[in-house]
Amino acid sequence: MKRFLAGAVLLFSLGCGTLDKEFVASVDASWQAIGPEYTAYVAADPKLSAETKALRTRTAELLTKLIEEGKAHP
Repeated sequence: MKRFLAGAVLLFSLGCGTLDKEFVASVDASWQAIGPEYTAYVAADPKLSAETKALRTRTAELLTKLIEEGKAHP
């Protein structure tokens, strides 16, 4: 999961202008499948510190934002 998030954030942060629709659609589909479960896990895991939870939550929010931006750019 960490690798997926890191890879997706890195690729999106390189600039949505260089991403094609198929790539954005595949990342979106993957995130729609795993994102809700991941964010629920982060919120519920008592082993994670508040700092770790905040970092992972921000990363998930950033990925969601980048996907939406990627979908908005033709």
